[in-house]
Amino acid sequence: MGLFDKLLGRKMHRSDAADAELAAMVKDGRMHARMRLHDDTVATLTLPNHLIGRVVDISYGGIAASFARAKSPLQDSVQCEGSLKILGASTALLVTAIRVVTYHGDATLVGFCLHHQAAGGLLFLRDFIEPSRCGESLALIAPELRQARYQGSEWHCWRGDGPTDLIAQTQPGTGALREAILTFRLNKTYCELTFKGGVIQVGIIRQEDESTLLNGTARAMATNVDDEVRVLRAGLYILLASPAPCRALSASMIALARDRLLLPASGAV
Repeated sequence: MGLFDKLLGRKMHRSDAADAELAAMVKDGRMHARMRLHDDTVATLTLPNHLIGRVVDISYGGIAASFARAKSPLQDSVQCEGSLKILGASTALLVTAIRVVTYHGDATLVGFCLHHQAAGGLLFLRDFIEPSRCGESLALIAPELRQARYQGSEWHCWRGDGPTDLIAQTQPGTGALREAILTFRLNKTYCELTFKGGVIQVGIIRQEDESTLLNGTARAMATNVDDEVRVLRAGLYILLASPAPCRALSASMIALARDRLLLPASGAV
């Protein structure tokens, strides 16, 4: 049960972005939905000879990457080993270039097919794609559908698949983010990212403790560093894939989460 089940008692419709992607899949004859990246600094694909491309979109079956100042980085049907890196985490992939397009004069867009020879690459993609899909599905909830306390203009409430919920409060007059809570599921675990006083925190509640969240009592915080990093990463992926107004609203959360993920090992979460 999501946070807004208590507020709304109803399900939200599928987002326009999801409908558009489903239509594109049918038109192109693809098996997997593509996840478009709004920020081309999030993920890179490294190929032999230190050729590095910025990932434009990604799915379980393929990747599109843009290579700057490269007239022809690869020919069609060339297969090679590559490394996909997403905000400090990486995995090895075997890819085949299936489409090479020169665009914008000094850049080349290359579409790659992925060959999954081990489970590791698929799991890595799943940990990015599934939270991103939830973020992409976030839709703004109209004030009249919220409880009375959340109907003021300073409140911004979003709901998406998962269920995934974002409640944010802005400063009157300035519109700056005052505090926010993002709740979502990872398998059987209910997770949250909270922002308040310029600080971001990670929360994890096991399934058997879920009622404590809904009753407003103390939240169980993670004690395992690996779990905290995993939750922080998933929450960041959700926000990065969310609609533009949601990304703008949560920009300070995104910046803090990115900084924490990219800290050296000694300063990890």
